[in-house]
Amino acid sequence: MTGRETQIQKNQESREKAVNAYEQGINEIEENLKAAKALSDKIREELEKEALQEKKRLLEEINAECARQVEKAKKQLKEKIKSSKRELESETEVLAEKIEKRLLH
Repeated sequence: MTGRETQIQKNQESREKAVNAYEQGINEIEENLKAAKALSDKIREELEKEALQEKKRLLEEINAECARQVEKAKKQLKEKIKSSKRELESETEVLAEKIEKRLLH
């Protein structure tokens, strides 16, 4: 083998090593990208799950508050009805007395 052939062979070996290193680097990058995507998907799913749980909690809280307000309004309405009935009964008695007095006099 001549010096030139030896140099060509060394160059080819160096090129093959460089190509192999490049391909290995590309493969590592692709694997890292896959791992990063998988991690990102997992984090996104966890965040979505947490968001749904928070939404559910807030809806339950809102529903409970609405129920409390409805009950409060019912109580206020019952009290107003009682008050109105008492007032109406009082006015009815006064009107009945007036009618009775006019009819008798």
